[in-house]
Amino acid sequence: MDISEIRALSDADLAAQLVDAKQELWKIRFDLATRQEKNYSR
Repeated sequence: MDISEIRALSDADLAAQLVDAKQELWKIRFDLATRQEKNYSR
């Protein structure tokens, strides 16, 4: 996603994107902590 697409998003869409990103980051950290992660490039 580039900057022009981000600027076109509404506040609600940005908030939803932020929630999704935080959830994915939490899952990746959990997988790394429990040694379940197979793709270390994420």
